[in-house]
Amino acid sequence: TFKVEKEDFKLLDTDEEFIGERKNINLIYENNFESDSLKNECDLTPIEGLNSICLNKENQFSPSINIPINSNSFDWIRVSADFKIKHKEWGVWKMTQFVIRIKQDDQKIKERMIRVQRLLDFEDIKNIYLDMKLPNNEFNSAEIFFWNPESKKNILVDNLEVELFEE
Repeated sequence: TFKVEKEDFKLLDTDEEFIGERKNINLIYENNFESDSLKNECDLTPIEGLNSICLNKENQFSPSINIPINSNSFDWIRVSADFKIKHKEWGVWKMTQFVIRIKQDDQKIKERMIRVQRLLDFEDIKNIYLDMKLPNNEFNSAEIFFWNPESKKNILVDNLEVELFEE
């Protein structure tokens, strides 16, 4: 029989996922959002601690997180975060996008995204990651953000981590 794993749904949005043993893993950024003043109305308690980013129809974008990275030092980048929902967003065009963009100064070199509600169920808390093969072009930063396009359903984001690794 043929079985589709929940994680495989991210491949509806991206064609890149690292399979195999990651080598020389280097954690280059982490943020639990405890020091952020992102107070807005949310019907969900934080995932961990006192703060999580809450996105909804009024607050559709998270702050952009820009991280300097050196091109040619690693093969892949993995960005992961914890997500929490109470109600599932079923509309594909309203699902929260988890976006990573590789840039050279202000120019976008490469971008990948996944819609996180494809991987979440009703009242779910889950760690979700997004992999991207680093481009051969010159680049000097990664930009990460979350976009909740017009969805009326709240979603929390917490415990963001960014890792570089080799194949």
